[in-house]
Amino acid sequence: MCEFTVILYEDGKENQVARDIIRTTYKDGELILIDILGDSVSVGGALIREVNVDSEVLKVHRHKILGNFLRFLEIYERCRGGKGCGEELVEAWEKVKSIGDSMIEEFSRRK
Repeated sequence: MCEFTVILYEDGKENQVARDIIRTTYKDGELILIDILGDSVSVGGALIREVNVDSEVLKVHRHKILGNFLRFLEIYERCRGGKGCGEELVEAWEKVKSIGDSMIEEFSRRK
């Protein structure tokens, strides 16, 4: 069985955040890592960036826009199920756009 070491990429740096991980899942916009003992740890709004079975390394990328985007997708899927939640969906999307706009403004100021 593969047991992964998890490397977190954030703000241009890589750090090991977990070992002996055998399963991952998402809940409430957060990536949850589960180890061989069944213990879990959240790495927040992160996406899996690379899975390398040969070296047993799982790389993840965390950024505030990712967690908000994942929450937006969760709300979207719930809304598609017929539950009236259009306002909640719009608010979640506006949050993603707001963070994206701030990122672009930050980049524009560097020029």
